[in-house]
Amino acid sequence: PATALDLQQLLADVCVPLEGADVDWLGLLGKTVRGIAEELHELMGSWLDVSSLREIKVSHSVMFCEEWSTPYEICWEANSAERTIVMPDVPNFGERHFQHFADRMGHKSRGQTLLYQYLGTSVIPCHEVLHIVQGIHGDLLDPDECSYAMEHDASRLNFVLLWRILQRSCPGPAWAKWVVMLEAVN
Repeated sequence: PATALDLQQLLADVCVPLEGADVDWLGLLGKTVRGIAEELHELMGSWLDVSSLREIKVSHSVMFCEEWSTPYEICWEANSAERTIVMPDVPNFGERHFQHFADRMGHKSRGQTLLYQYLGTSVIPCHEVLHIVQGIHGDLLDPDECSYAMEHDASRLNFVLLWRILQRSCPGPAWAKWVVMLEAVN
């Protein structure tokens, strides 16, 4: 039987070819965000105005190119006021970015980090768009600055939303949506 180390090495080996993949990161993210906006409009549009979700723009984070900035350069951000979602600038990842994922998440290859980011273009936007919905409707603000309620709600509802999006438009074989859901839980 395979050990945990064997499986980790298998994952690293399978992911190595991804290192040369040509990925349209913002195109993938934009497609996901448009799908989420449509899904939420269909689900909630009759009782909550979410039409401005169709205006969400996507972009890459700013790279400061400093050692201290690495954790900030790999983060996602939703800005409700500007209707934007910012993702890590994966095409410009340097060695320090890949090392960050190796150190913090145990990634064994650059390809594993790229797979993680690729799956993130489906998983993470569900959470970020929900934050934008929270911001669009000011009455959804939590007055307690120490509260985790907004993060909690976006973190729970995103799984339901992700499942609906995957049911609607998951490319590839039928099992692919289950892989993405497993990554989301992970």
